[in-house]
Amino acid sequence: METRHLTLPVGVSHADASLGARLVRLLVEAPGYAGDIADALGLSPIVVSRELEQLASEGVIQACAGEDGTWYRYRPRRADDADAPLESALVARR
Repeated sequence: METRHLTLPVGVSHADASLGARLVRLLVEAPGYAGDIADALGLSPIVVSRELEQLASEGVIQACAGEDGTWYRYRPRRADDADAPLESALVARR
C-alpha cells in the first residue's frame, strides 16, 4: 500500500471534531496506517491506534492486514445495513 500524506478535509478543524469523527473523516478521504494518521493529526500513535481499533470493532471502519502492518479504511454503510447509522455510533461514544 502506498503511503499518502494525510490532511484534514476542508472545513474540519481540530477543535470542532471528536477524535473518532476526525479519524472517520480522514479515512473517507484515504486509507492509512495508524502511525501515518497520528502524524497527520499531531497525536500519539498509541492513542490513534486504540481509537482506530475501537472504531473497527464497532464496524465503523475496516482494519485490513497488510505487508507492513494493519491499515484502516472507511467502511461505507449500505441502505440495508442492519447496524445503527454512523452518526449514532460516533455520538454515543462522546
